[in-house]
Parts: sequence; C-alpha cells; structure tokens
Amino acid sequence: MKVETYYPESGPGHIEVTLRPEDALKAADNHIFYREAVRNIGFKHDLAPTFMPKPFLDQAGAGGHIHISAWDKQHKKNLFYTEGDDYALSTLGQHFLAGVMDHLPGLMAILAPSYNSYRRFHKGSWSGGEYLSYGTDNRESAVRIPSRYLGNEMGSVNIEVKPADNSANPYLAIGSIIAAGIDGISRELKPNPGQFLDCDPTLLSESELRSRGIHHLPSSLAEANEALERDEVLNEAMGDFMATAYLTLRKAEEAHFAARSLEFELKRHYNKY
Repeated sequence: MKVETYYPESGPGHIEVTLRPEDALKAADNHIFYREAVRNIGFKHDLAPTFMPKPFLDQAGAGGHIHISAWDKQHKKNLFYTEGDDYALSTLGQHFLAGVMDHLPGLMAILAPSYNSYRRFHKGSWSGGEYLSYGTDNRESAVRIPSRYLGNEMGSVNIEVKPADNSANPYLAIGSIIAAGIDGISRELKPNPGQFLDCDPTLLSESELRSRGIHHLPSSLAEANEALERDEVLNEAMGDFMATAYLTLRKAEEAHFAARSLEFELKRHYNKY
C-alpha cells in the first residue's frame, strides 16, 4: 500500500489521505488495510479516529471518493485516454461514464450505505451527492473528470465518483461501479450533454435542472434502497443471494436509525466506522 498524498482537509482534525492507484481488488484490499492501520495507530496514541461520513453536523463531512480508469491487459495503455484537451475521454471512457451516470441512483445505496451518509450531502460541501450531474474539475458534480497531470497525461486520465464514503464496502463499491460502467460500454451509452455542469447545481433553478435532465439523487438511505432494488443490472452483478441480503440489511438499518435519536445515530456511527 502506497500513500500518494496527505494533507489537512476542511474541518478541525480532518485529514485526507489518498492511496496510489492499483488494480480493483488490490485497491479494495488497500482501503481495508488503510482504515485498520489508521484506527490502530490512533488508538496507540490515545486518539479515536473515525471514518463516519458526518461526525459533526456543523463541520465538513468525510467522503471516500473513488477514482477509476480502465487499462489494457499489459497495463501499458489507459483506455480512457484520447488525444485532445485536458478533459477529453475516449469513446470507451464516455460509454463507461454514461453507464455510471445511468446507474448512479441505485449505486448510492452501495456507495453511501449508512444512515449517516446522507447528512454529508448539502450545498457547497463538495460531496457530489445531491444531483445527477458530471463535470470537468467540478467538485460539486456527482461524477468528475479531473484534469490530467502534466507530463503524465495518458496515465492520469480517470473519472471520480464523488458520493462514495467510507461506510461503503470497498469491494462492493468498486465492483458495482465497474458493473455500471461495463453496462454503459455494452449498450454504447453516451453522456447526456445536458447533465454536464461547470457550476454548483444548487445555483440553478429546479426548472432548469429538470430541462437538462439533472435529477435529484436519493436524499436518504430509504430512497437509495428503493433505487437499488429497481436496478436490475446492479442486482444481477451482485447475484441474487448477495443483493437480497444486502438490501434486507440496509432496510433494517434504515428503520433502526430512523426510529432513534440523532445522538444515538452519531455515537453508533462514530464507533462503527
């Protein structure tokens, strides 16, 4: 596991660490190793690290954004890369992006699966969890196409899925994004130009958002569960047993926390994540 960057984030005691890109399975493994390492090092120094999405309501939340690209078998060529401006995606990359966008409502139950997850999504939070939109270096979009690294243009092309947080199972989260992207490739979907945004979507009127096909993403775990239940592609990718078990657990968790106090929610999520 290799750390790429480490720096203070938006709130007191809030730290962001990014890990080097790896193949999908290794990336998920590294995420688990990273979380456990941070917890154990923190406990050793009488600190209590938490990865819960929104530990303090008046401060910034904590996401777990996922960057993804596709490479050839030799790991020599980034298949999302094409020559052009800093934000150009290959045809395959565009299909993948469109697939993620098409399945994002259902993906929310996997990427942001805790009751506390939905407290993180609000105006100006850079969470990307409010509206179905994409953009180039737009930190308020649900899916972002980051600018390329100078001198490593081919190697750095990727898309960032922003609603994800650290309450997600990294294996299910990465696998489900891949399933959504592959569906977009198989169906040769194209990104909806109307959903492209270069501003904060909350600055636009509801009528303008609707006219551009920019819909609200699920705003609660209950809504996300319903969207996932309707998504045949994601259910098939998970398999009948896993999909049924996962949704049963998520629905039970939603009912459990909906019936209890905010204090109970914050304490349980803080200790769990």
